[in-house]
Amino acid sequence: MVATGVMCEPCLARLCVTKDGNGRVTALSFRDGSGNLVPVPTCARSGSGSGSGSGSAGQVAVPCCVNTIPATLTLTISGGGGSFPMLWDGLGWSTGLVAVSGCGTIDLRLSCVGSSPGGLTFGNTSGSQTCLVAFDAESYSQKCSSLVVSTNGTFTGVSCVCGVTRVFTVVQ
Repeated sequence: MVATGVMCEPCLARLCVTKDGNGRVTALSFRDGSGNLVPVPTCARSGSGSGSGSGSAGQVAVPCCVNTIPATLTLTISGGGGSFPMLWDGLGWSTGLVAVSGCGTIDLRLSCVGSSPGGLTFGNTSGSQTCLVAFDAESYSQKCSSLVVSTNGTFTGVSCVCGVTRVFTVVQ
């Protein structure tokens, strides 16, 4: 039985991503063998991990980094753009809607693409931001042991008041 009013976007054959009007993920569910919509359990931010890793409070295991990564990261934008927390939401780390000094608003995500090391990727979320960021794949670098992800990005968009290129760096 499907829950009434739940809109699912196909992400894998049975995974459903529910989003609010701003495009933010509000719930993750999956369809069981009988077609029932079952919520994905929320992982606690305390305690320790299981398996071969030691795990610790607020850590996230992703397939594209050998080590666990903190659930809260920090994004810094060069040129006085500011520093913003990026919070784990089950799909990646997101800034949410934040104002960048002298430019406008952005809503960025750092997510794991694929299962090989080096697969953390920046992207724009679909929301009400005034600026999008065009990321430069040539300037991209990543280190997982003590997480550092860095790339150049250019602010774009009709309502964006700057068109400058800045360095976007995420650290733990």
